[in-house]
Amino acid sequence: MSGDAYNVPIRVTLNGEATSADSFEDVEVCIGNVRKSLSEKTLSFDAEKGVFLLPLTQKETFGLHGRERMNLRCKFSGGNVVGLDLGVVNFKAAISREVL
Repeated sequence: MSGDAYNVPIRVTLNGEATSADSFEDVEVCIGNVRKSLSEKTLSFDAEKGVFLLPLTQKETFGLHGRERMNLRCKFSGGNVVGLDLGVVNFKAAISREVL
């Protein structure tokens, strides 16, 4: 729902193998008008669970409405950049517009 705040876990695998943050020079995740990346320290990696964590604040989710596409781009140390479509997330409108 718009107005919620939470971490979105994202697992990236290469050829069926789990990856770590060390596998990439940078990783960027975009959803709607929100952009976060490892290099800017707005995206993190949970090594214990093996997932990237995309933190969304209440203010950010208030800006997301309806169906929003989410994608991820990985930059490898060799310079290659590969994008992945992570699908669509549906944000239902909240009645309240107050940040708690």
